[in-house]
Amino acid sequence: MFCEKCGKEISENETICSNCGNKVETIDPPQEVEKKELGILSILGLIFVCVPAIIVFILTFVF
Repeated sequence: MFCEKCGKEISENETICSNCGNKVETIDPPQEVEKKELGILSILGLIFVCVPAIIVFILTFVF
C-alpha cells in the first residue's frame, strides 16, 4: 500500500505515514450480501393477495 500524499510505501497495518504524517485510511473489501430466502408466510401472503386479485380482474371482464 502507498501513501496518497507522498507516495511512500507503507505497511497494511499503519494508520499514519511515517514519511509525511498523512493519515492513511484503509479500505475494507466489500462483504457479500446474504441472500434472503422467502419464508412460508411470504409465499402464503403472495398467494392470498395475488390469487383473489386475478380472480376479481377476470370476473370484471366476464360479467
